[in-house]
Amino acid sequence: MKRWMRFILALHLIALFLGIGLFAYMGYFSRFIADDYCFSIALRKGPYLNSLIFRYSNSAGGDRYTNILLFDLAERLGGMSGMRFFPATLIGLWTLGLIAWLLILRLPWDPWISVFLAAWLSFYALWQAPQRYQTLYWHSSSVTHFAPLAFAPSILAFLSWQIQSRRSSFWLDGLNALLFFLLGGFSEPPTAMLITALMLLWGSTYLPAGMPPAWRCWLFWPLLGLLVSMGVMILSPANSVRMDAPPPLPLFLWRVAIYPALFILDTLRTRPLPTLLTFLGPMLLFSLTANQELRLPAQRHRAWVLTLLLFALTYLLIAASFAPSAYGQSYPVARARFTGQVLMTAALTAGGLWFGLRLRPRPRLQSLMALALILMALYPLRAAWKMWQSELPLYQQRAAAWDARQARILSQIAEGRKEIIVEQIFNFQQVKELDSDPSHWVNRCAARYYGVESIRAIPASAP
Repeated sequence: MKRWMRFILALHLIALFLGIGLFAYMGYFSRFIADDYCFSIALRKGPYLNSLIFRYSNSAGGDRYTNILLFDLAERLGGMSGMRFFPATLIGLWTLGLIAWLLILRLPWDPWISVFLAAWLSFYALWQAPQRYQTLYWHSSSVTHFAPLAFAPSILAFLSWQIQSRRSSFWLDGLNALLFFLLGGFSEPPTAMLITALMLLWGSTYLPAGMPPAWRCWLFWPLLGLLVSMGVMILSPANSVRMDAPPPLPLFLWRVAIYPALFILDTLRTRPLPTLLTFLGPMLLFSLTANQELRLPAQRHRAWVLTLLLFALTYLLIAASFAPSAYGQSYPVARARFTGQVLMTAALTAGGLWFGLRLRPRPRLQSLMALALILMALYPLRAAWKMWQSELPLYQQRAAAWDARQARILSQIAEGRKEIIVEQIFNFQQVKELDSDPSHWVNRCAARYYGVESIRAIPASAP
């Protein structure tokens, strides 16, 4: 790679990691809200296993088992104060896992380009996340919708390492099944997507131009773990608590077919610039850096077929991730669409890479493309500045108000009071705060969390 291209690549990496770092820093100002109190007490009502079984059988969302285990582990390790580092931990795991996965794949280009692609996917997926606060910083939501995607790259990197090094044993097979069983227990959308992806890979091993047949032994155990996890979630008695009546089969199939189109169109309409840049950045980079050996023959018909196949597979995987919501409720809520956003970002990145490999720009055009690529490095900086100016102050204000309320609650408890009254904090990012009604479910969970009889949050002007 030429020196000037290394400079451009370094410029992008600095900008991307600054943006990702700010996402992580903002998590420091996350605090408990709504379901967080309920999650915190869910496994502390009695013997650990009995509490888990009770939740699986009776609580809304109890069919998901890994999310509550991770939440409980994180809180036991760090307490409520330590939970403010939880979003940064997941974001770091997500980004480093992507880097490790792409490096283990040993793709035929400079390793720093793989680091760039991982950082690119990480930043643009997080930046375009539907309802970023609920996805990343609302703890009980992030362990359900972000954590599986944060852990998945590392687990897939481990599986890819086994395939490349041709390592297989009884213990590795069992470990793969267990890891994917735990990965599947976070929530249904990413599990349905991963099952679909692995089944497609499995099926391709039977095609002449598909994956090597030897892959079947490595794909079987992860697929088994995911299928068992989905079965555990489907069979949970707690599903009747939160699910409406299942839709008729034709309506369900119609929803699964149309919801990805609605999501893609909405993304293009509401976030046109980052969507375009997600494609253009890799395209320009690979058109300028690809070695002659990487350039592909100009078989236009085959190129278009592969392009259409890429986006058809992406559409199918988005549909798979939306299917649980289409069956259980309706159009996925914003935080449940994050899997679809990751898939769309990955498809646009891969599509840009593919087109970039096929481009043969003339020397004059290369200079313009290099300039455009330099200017694109400003976008993550602009996004980070926007978050710093407009979003971060809101997070800090809410954290300060929450800390003050926490101090008042603890002060009243120290005085021996069992019926706590505090000033109300406004609902934050469409998530319910403590209510003036002590019988509201958020208040009841908070009261049990603090070990008091009741908690009321009244407006500041109220007597």
